[in-house]
Amino acid sequence: MSKIPKRFHQYFKYAVSFKCKIIPPPKTSSEQQFIIENLQKLATVDILKSTKLNSEEMIKDGFQLKILFNPAYKKSMLLPVSIDEDAEPITESQSRNVANRDKLVRKLDSLIAIPRYLYVENDEKFLRNERQIQFTHELSEKGRFLTGKYDLSLSSIENPIVSSTMADEKLNNYGLRAAIRHNVSHFHKFQSIEINTNYRYILSQLESNSF
Repeated sequence: MSKIPKRFHQYFKYAVSFKCKIIPPPKTSSEQQFIIENLQKLATVDILKSTKLNSEEMIKDGFQLKILFNPAYKKSMLLPVSIDEDAEPITESQSRNVANRDKLVRKLDSLIAIPRYLYVENDEKFLRNERQIQFTHELSEKGRFLTGKYDLSLSSIENPIVSSTMADEKLNNYGLRAAIRHNVSHFHKFQSIEINTNYRYILSQLESNSF
């Protein structure tokens, strides 16, 4: 992407850049799509890039996702829209836009896991939203001090992503994710999460095609 017109500077003011690794990587396009579709529910998406399945890149570096969220708009200005579907801001209030952005950041920071589609695709009760799934796991020896200091949400078809709530603000989700050991045939784990809200940095990444 070349030099971004100034009219887009305001558009990206509340953007959130998100990057993560998915462990284990999705095996099929249906698993990949299940992950992506549920992340897209969190906020408007401007750009989404992922590692190609079964590629040399995935073998070397794992399955990576990069997403540019824009929580200030109902629809992306970067996607084709009809005449009557212009991208509109959710609110004109700067404080509300900041609050929406910060809420998204907290949500992204709390991501822990999501069921593998191959695990739930034949679970009729789960698919009919009649059953929730608990993310069973253990903590590594170094992470056992976290025992009893966090809660994890249950996974449902409406909200399949498992998120954490820490009992102490001094504890962080990065350390929790690193400490978690889980059944890789049942869940994907979010790992190596990076979040950036510096819109000038995001603009420079877009202009240099580094995003």
